Amino acid sequence: MQQSVIFCLKETRCSGSTLMALECIKVLPRNTFVNILCRYNQDPSELYSILSDYQVKIIESSSWINYCFKFIRLTRKKNSLIHTHSSVVGYLIRFIGFKYKNKIIHTIHGISFHDHSNFLIKFIGRNLDYYLSKYFTKTNVSVNNFYVETFFHDLNNIEVIPNCSFYRNENENQDKVLVKNAIIFCARLDEQKNPLAFIRIIAEIKDTILKNGFRVCIFGDGSLKDEMLSVIKQNNITDLVEFFGWVDWKSKFYFENCIHVLTSKWEAFGLTIIEMAEFDIPTIAYNTEGIPEVIENNVTGFIIEDFNSNDFIFTIKRLINEKELTLMLGKNAKDIYRDKFNPQKYKDSYKKIYSKFIKQL
Repeated sequence: MQQSVIFCLKETRCSGSTLMALECIKVLPRNTFVNILCRYNQDPSELYSILSDYQVKIIESSSWINYCFKFIRLTRKKNSLIHTHSSVVGYLIRFIGFKYKNKIIHTIHGISFHDHSNFLIKFIGRNLDYYLSKYFTKTNVSVNNFYVETFFHDLNNIEVIPNCSFYRNENENQDKVLVKNAIIFCARLDEQKNPLAFIRIIAEIKDTILKNGFRVCIFGDGSLKDEMLSVIKQNNITDLVEFFGWVDWKSKFYFENCIHVLTSKWEAFGLTIIEMAEFDIPTIAYNTEGIPEVIENNVTGFIIEDFNSNDFIFTIKRLINEKELTLMLGKNAKDIYRDKFNPQKYKDSYKKIYSKFIKQL
């Protein structure tokens, strides 16, 4: 009987968790049939293109209830392996699919009960996730050690597999648009990624940015964009800031002498940190969740403690003014991350997990 795997995602847009799920699919034998179940479907053509060598079907759901019904229908194929890649999805699938618990792999790309959530969500979320992970999941995978040590330290069915980097072919630059001397923000424009804090920091250093010929580039979109535009207008920095929206920036642009900024309130890993490092770009980020496991402070970038905006402002100014330091940190980041977050290590780790379920591996 043909092996089938159900990948349960929140969206098909190539977010960090989706990109990592795609790398997992590439580990599977080519004759495996893959169903990708998703709640939000932003033009699946890109995914079909990436997975053109595989037997893939993308199934969109109009609501979470519809998502559950479609999952139940898919699991009628009793030989299906199930791999979830989202917190909300993980809750739903592991609960309604409890009788398939010996075939469920859950990758923790983030948690809903972070420090910025209210007490009730923290209490319910932490307990629910713990018991679902212990009793309703065959194998749990965390992208960082922080989650394991803080929430799941006594589970014997969890391991850590960090996200991986994607090597850049520098010969492809001739077909791309150059972005030079820029402060880069690349994320969803929502509460988690904290883009309003980023804009307020930019407003404080606008004179330094102008003096050194820098600009601000924002890659992403989300619910806070209108509020960001309002703050930008209030601070007279409209001419400094350019929005690119959701674009495949890695295939359309290349970067020189840039600084990547991550102002997230909570962040499991921060995939853009290692993606930007491929362009010799260091990252400045707040110290939250898994960030210290990626950025080596003063070596591959800077970690700002206690959400101190003054320290953040000082550090950006320093990198703008010290080009050699920026370049050194960026080169360190690329070299260190390529080894530490090697894509082959990532694939081998998941291959080892899948081999418990799929004989061909």
